Amino acid sequence: VYNATWHYVEGVGGRGFGMQVKKGHPPQLWTDDEVRKGSVEDNNDNEKPEDGRLELMVLTSKKGWSYTEFSMEGSCDIYVNKEVMRVWYKILKDMDEYF
Repeated sequence: VYNATWHYVEGVGGRGFGMQVKKGHPPQLWTDDEVRKGSVEDNNDNEKPEDGRLELMVLTSKKGWSYTEFSMEGSCDIYVNKEVMRVWYKILKDMDEYF
């Protein structure tokens, strides 16, 4: 994928469910402990955004993505949330143990 760009959404405290979109990589990704604590099994969907806390990452490519070529949606964005990172850390751990 060429010319893809990152954006991220972070919480803005004191404004209910306030969030803002920023360009570039987030200053800090979720740690393994953070994503395990906030997994789907814990059902923490009702957490309010905190000031400066990473909520979502978005990778955008104007040409789209090869695996969405036949999709009816035609999306140019890939969304990465805490649950995706939890799965990634689990796969990474298993691969490190295997190799």
